[in-house]
Parts: sequence; C-alpha cells; structure tokens
Amino acid sequence: MYSAKKTTIELRATNQQTQTDWTILGMTAREKSSEAIARALRERICLANPEETETLHEGRLGLEFGVSRTPIRQALQHLAYEGLVSVKSGVGTVVIPLDPDGKTRDVAITCALLRAAAEVVPNGPVPNKVRADFTECLNQVSATNQPSRAMVFNVRSQVLETFSSMIESTILRDAFRASYWRLIRWRMNDLEVAPTMAQHRLKFTLEEVLATSKSGNVTDLLIAAAAQGQEELTPTNA
Repeated sequence: MYSAKKTTIELRATNQQTQTDWTILGMTAREKSSEAIARALRERICLANPEETETLHEGRLGLEFGVSRTPIRQALQHLAYEGLVSVKSGVGTVVIPLDPDGKTRDVAITCALLRAAAEVVPNGPVPNKVRADFTECLNQVSATNQPSRAMVFNVRSQVLETFSSMIESTILRDAFRASYWRLIRWRMNDLEVAPTMAQHRLKFTLEEVLATSKSGNVTDLLIAAAAQGQEELTPTNA
C-alpha cells in the first residue's frame, strides 16, 4: 500500500549562497525559463519516493531557481497538465502519489497514443538520428549491471524525446508527452521495486525497438513501441 507521507520540496539555496547550485539541478544559470524549470522539477519528481506527497511552494521555488513567481507558476501548470501535480485549495501544488490501481490505465493510454500516431504519421524510412538515439540509449543500459536511477531516467527521457520527434501532430505529440512523463514515473518506481527485472525489460525493449528501426519504417516502429509498452507491464507486476 502507498502511504501519504508529506514533505516539502528541498530548497538547495542557502543564506551563504548568492545563487542556486544549478549543476545539481542539471541547469545553467541562464536556463531559467518555465520550460527549463519544469524539466528540472520533472526529474526531481521522477527520482523521488513515489509514496511521498511533496508540496511545491511557488515562493520557495522562486528563491531556489532565482526567478519570479510567473515562470514558476507556468512550470507548475505544465506539470499539472501532465498529471504529475495537482493544485489543492488552501494547500498549494502537490505531487500526485502513484496509485497502483491506475498503472495499467496509464500504460494503456500511452500505448494507445503511439498507435494513434502510427496511423497519421507520414510513413517512410526511420531517420538516422532516431536509430542513433536508440543505439546510444541501449549502449548506456548495456554498459553496466547496476545502472543508477539518474541514468535510467536520462535514458527514458531520451526515448521520450526521440519518439516525440517523429510525431508531427502538435495535439497528438503534446498528449503523448504528457502521458509518457507519467509512464516514466511508473518505470522509475518499477526500478525501485524490482531493479533487475526492470533493467532487463528496458534493455529488451530498446533492443526490439532498435531492431525495428533498422528493418521497418516509422509506422512499424511506433506500433512496435506500443507493443513493448504493454509487454513491460508483465515482469514488474509478476
């Protein structure tokens, strides 16, 4: 069962520091846009304990990122659209805990969007850049028997970006990205619960997707990705 532990988002800036430690956040001091802030918060949410309910305070985040409340509010709106956070009256913005009963539904939505993309995407050979991205992801996963959570998150994020690059429809691409971020949270949780099986499934999925990218077209690749998404439910639920 998932508990509802409540924590406050960590504030990395201290009174002795004149600026936030942007290296820890994976950002440079110049990357203070709402998109960059949302990216940093997504990573933090995906790597955090999924059983905890974190409260995200606009004022504190503004101090941490060195910006006004406007880009913070815009970033949190992005996360709310993606189903990663919700706004509660009198409380603020909180990270939505993962509900085990919703996992199958969340995976099914992402796979359905991949199949929908396969129906409307201009068909043709898979771009070389796509094959190169999947090759790099597979090399990273294959290079170690115990990949770090941060490395797995980076690989999953790159997979998201690679598939998004093949979806031309803005509406469909935005919906896919929103659903896939939630899927990444589930995969990171799988890694915590059953690391060996989760790593095996990720490696196998990348191998299958890469093979399809070499032998098939864009439509085939998206359909294969949807099939692998459903398959990844099996080992971690067993």
